[in-house]
Amino acid sequence: MGSRFSGIGTWRPCLTLCFPQDGWVSIDYLNWNQKGMSLPPLVTTSTPGTAQVNAGVLGLNSTSTLFGGNTVLDNGFSGGRLNFGFWLDKCHTWGIGGDYFDLERQTESFSATSTGAQGSQILSRPFFNVSPNRAGEDAQLVAFPNVLRGTVSAEVYSDLVGAGFHIRRQTNCSSGCKKDFLCGGCSQLHTRTDCLLGYRYMQLGEGISVNENLVSLLPAPDSGSFLINDRFGTTNTFNGVDLGMMHTRRRGVWSADFLVKLAIGNTHQTVDISGDTRINGVLQRPDGGLLAQSTNIGRYERDRMTVLPELGANLGYYITPNFKLRAGYTFIYWSNVVRPGDQIDTDVNPAFLPPQTVQTAQSTTSRRPRFAFDDTDYYVHGINLGAELTW
Repeated sequence: MGSRFSGIGTWRPCLTLCFPQDGWVSIDYLNWNQKGMSLPPLVTTSTPGTAQVNAGVLGLNSTSTLFGGNTVLDNGFSGGRLNFGFWLDKCHTWGIGGDYFDLERQTESFSATSTGAQGSQILSRPFFNVSPNRAGEDAQLVAFPNVLRGTVSAEVYSDLVGAGFHIRRQTNCSSGCKKDFLCGGCSQLHTRTDCLLGYRYMQLGEGISVNENLVSLLPAPDSGSFLINDRFGTTNTFNGVDLGMMHTRRRGVWSADFLVKLAIGNTHQTVDISGDTRINGVLQRPDGGLLAQSTNIGRYERDRMTVLPELGANLGYYITPNFKLRAGYTFIYWSNVVRPGDQIDTDVNPAFLPPQTVQTAQSTTSRRPRFAFDDTDYYVHGINLGAELTW
């Protein structure tokens, strides 16, 4: 800040701001795959003619799984990534930068309907019955000839987003003339290595919902309609210190970039379990569906120490001295995350199924399903295509 006197003797302050003149920005299209989510069997069917007591029960030759019992959400999904920054000195020794990426929501869904007519498809929701009267594999009917008609649907989703910023410090660089392998000529080779120190943020949000819409085909007093819903959601939020190294090699119009980073910090795990049942349009209390009952419904949170390494490599081609196209590969690993499929307890005590009486719930000691944190590791990887501009 300085000052200046005008011609008439008055004093006028003068403020000068200096912004960095050199920087970089890149935009990439991402086509990544993630580690799939494991699900227990959630919907089953049985061969025509199966007895009602055996309909949809796991472990029988007549039963097959329609949804669940496998890994889902392991297909590729698209997104975008932005990298930007500027140099703090003319020699490009110190810099500060940031990045942000966002992947589109990945989903898988399932739906099945049966009319309940003679010979129609049998639909069931399997579980393990822990009641003393009938311990073993069991199933809740969704549709059975002349007993129930209904629809069962399920949806699974996954969202991933990440961001961070870092201070960049050049540790070494070199320039020289190298002989070309193919044509025998000489071309300029430039290399530099930078150390990175910063902050890393990532968030993984996922969920599973299973919904039933049933109508009894039996006469009164067993007639009626039923809406049954189970919902399991998880959120993992990482905050930590990010350490890394970047190495760049440029020869003529070609360049190669290599990135190694390791973030160490905390993952805040959140699990949300909810469920409800409506019988003839009336919401039943306490809340509960089939696998989400009053025994495990709630919001659960905890913190876990986490490592989050990242590897990256890019091959670039300079269209102009300051603009290049590039293609590369990224791998990110994340320890200690919770995923919805791992939080589902398929052990069920039917005494807690709506409609539930206080006396029934209090008379049993098998409070199932129950909740217990079950974490795992996670990774995402894939190719990226983009462009980078420097100035």
